[in-house]
Amino acid sequence: MKLGQVLSMRPDLVPEAYIKELSKLQDKAPVFSYETVKKIIEDELKKPIKDIFVEFYEEPIASASLGQVHRAILQDGTTVAVKVQRPDITKLLQKDMRIIAYLIQKMEQYLPDVRRLRPRDALDAFTRSLARELDYTVEGRNADRFRYNFRDEKGITTPKIFWDYTTSRVLTMEFVVGTKMGDFYKLDKQGLNHEEVMKNCTRGCLLPVFRDGFFHADPHPGNVWALKDNSVCWLDFGMVGSVPKKLRLNMLLFTLFIINRDIESGLYYLLEMAEISDDSDVEGYSEEVTAIIISLYARTDTTQTISQSFFIMIRKASEYRIYFPAGLIMLAKALMTGETMCRLSHKNYDILETARPLFKEVYQKEFGVSTILTQFQKFLPDLMMFLQKMPELARTQISKATDTSTNPHAVHH
Repeated sequence: MKLGQVLSMRPDLVPEAYIKELSKLQDKAPVFSYETVKKIIEDELKKPIKDIFVEFYEEPIASASLGQVHRAILQDGTTVAVKVQRPDITKLLQKDMRIIAYLIQKMEQYLPDVRRLRPRDALDAFTRSLARELDYTVEGRNADRFRYNFRDEKGITTPKIFWDYTTSRVLTMEFVVGTKMGDFYKLDKQGLNHEEVMKNCTRGCLLPVFRDGFFHADPHPGNVWALKDNSVCWLDFGMVGSVPKKLRLNMLLFTLFIINRDIESGLYYLLEMAEISDDSDVEGYSEEVTAIIISLYARTDTTQTISQSFFIMIRKASEYRIYFPAGLIMLAKALMTGETMCRLSHKNYDILETARPLFKEVYQKEFGVSTILTQFQKFLPDLMMFLQKMPELARTQISKATDTSTNPHAVHH
């Protein structure tokens, strides 16, 4: 199940029809018994469960591939959600990884075309991702980081982590009451302001990518809820992605140029993000991307949006022996998933068109003149020291030059 979830985020490896089916693997896992849950919690927190919680609801409220979630009440009366990892999941996954590695070896041996998809690299990335997900303290830190990044955004939040009751196998967080994004009729029935919810959803999807370089990699409706005050809450930070600053700048410039209908400049920055070798078909890929963008502009397919177009561009690249970083592939899927989720709640919604002002805001803040001047100030002390030493350095160089001219036998090292 977890492999299927991850493969649903790899359009460079898996055909689109399979992507759609694999994306359905959300919170569909079988539950495990309360007795097992109780034992894990007591082993991890080193206390009887009755000394930790005033009440613990035995029936889980959600069950996923690596764990399940229960509602509980702490001794001080705070209602929390407690995520408990499945028993023996690490051993099971290690066994599965060996089987998958063996299958990849055989595929590469008998199906040479598979090698261009770099399945070993994909498996390595998957294994690293799983290792992080199996440690709930990593997920807790991810949630804290996301919460901190949005500390000044009133419309975007994530649950508080209770670290006194959190370990690598138990995660205790604030209990949130809301409505899954995508449930248009329930959102409408509750009287939420659709425009406000969509604005918050858009900022929550894009600011982590372009401003922070740290984003929620699986924003499906089960992980993103609209709250009664029109704010949007992000849940489950087991799967996150990061974008280095240079990649963020290229991605931002690509998006801005495409929005402004400058295909040539947009294509330049798209290829700047790619790994290109001597056997890459850059010309063929450029023609493919140009056709995708023109189709978008012409609206020959009214359901196609910029984020979906970007997703297709990334998916097609390997056919031309052009490869994008794994983080960018994850990002492309996350943007499209986030947009799809928002469109379920708001018809004819295009996440990137709606966010045009946001892109300009981020560009000015992160890469504008004022930011460059701020960065320059960091190097000002070193520059001042260098300028103070310049006369002495100049005299030394002149002296050396004079010695050389008067002594033709001088040796230079």
